Amino acid sequence: MIENDAVALVQLGRCAGKTKYALVDASSLHFLRNYAFFPKVDVDRNGNGVKIHAFVTEIGQPKQNGKNLHDVLWELFMNSIPSGNKVTHINGNLMDNRLNNLKLVDENEIPLDSKLIRDPHFFHQVLTCLLHRKQFEESAHLDQVNRDESTVTENFVYYECHFLPCNNLEQEMGQFQVCGRCRRVRYCCVECQHKDWPYHMFTCRQRNPVEENPLR
Repeated sequence: MIENDAVALVQLGRCAGKTKYALVDASSLHFLRNYAFFPKVDVDRNGNGVKIHAFVTEIGQPKQNGKNLHDVLWELFMNSIPSGNKVTHINGNLMDNRLNNLKLVDENEIPLDSKLIRDPHFFHQVLTCLLHRKQFEESAHLDQVNRDESTVTENFVYYECHFLPCNNLEQEMGQFQVCGRCRRVRYCCVECQHKDWPYHMFTCRQRNPVEENPLR
């Protein structure tokens, strides 16, 4: 967990090809101390694509008893969620769970398209400032460990852009381009790949052709 006076980043775990973090108000951490955090991949039943949510469950309880982090925060600090309503993210960024980014809406309201209206400034700046400091030593170490496919198994078919501040997620299998050197990480666009290189370079290594995954 990384924090400053106003906000905090909570590590959710590895999902869709990278370690995921949720942004919360630092003042809410005390109330979340009894929860375990996870990333959760959901396929929207209304055809709105694949989304990754921050998911929490009380420590010691099975995951099936958990809730979305934004729902828990709303109930802790705002009020109960009435039948027929849901909590959504104002800027479309599902990892930005600050209270001022949450809003109660009708459950039939169409979800925001995070690729179009996500906040490209504050959330990205927090990740860059808190995670990338000291040449991203902590996460570079995690990256190095998690890239060892012999010790880590991931249960997913969709990848998220490897650039940490970007939440773009593949909407179909194999949509994103892989790094041409290590062949392990994927990017939604060339711009994100260029931005990520100062950090990815510490763990990017040439992959032996015999290591190639024949499935993707």
